[in-house]
Amino acid sequence: MSNKKKELQEKHNFHYAIVAVSDWQKGAIASAAGLDDNMLLSLTKEKIKLTEYPIVIKGLDALTTVKKIDADVSVELLFTNLKNGEPSASYCTAALQKGLHVLTSNKGPVALFFHELKELAEAQHLFFGFEGTVMSGTPVLKTILKNLAG
Repeated sequence: MSNKKKELQEKHNFHYAIVAVSDWQKGAIASAAGLDDNMLLSLTKEKIKLTEYPIVIKGLDALTTVKKIDADVSVELLFTNLKNGEPSASYCTAALQKGLHVLTSNKGPVALFFHELKELAEAQHLFFGFEGTVMSGTPVLKTILKNLAG
């Protein structure tokens, strides 16, 4: 990850820090000073719980994380119940209400609450991005909304 981080800095003058990660199986951690990308990947590869990461806030769930952590962007990749869009829909809503830009790959909140989430993002001048693939599928939502909108 550090190679990509360096490339983003050099090519686009884009600097980022990961300040929180929340996973229902691996645990949740946060640090206002930022988390080391390579250490996060190493813990994941070794199948070690994130809570083994030293000197961080531990034990937050995803919704509490988005409400309490100081960040600019939330990347949401939770599982989704397609009947009600949860827990992803509540997470996206809370992030937008807090003033975070939201990126999600989940179809549930988009399929069920697109207009509400889009309006909430627009009202706060935030970016609400959504797209993802499943089983080698091609992302089509942006294609339909932008390229084929006419």
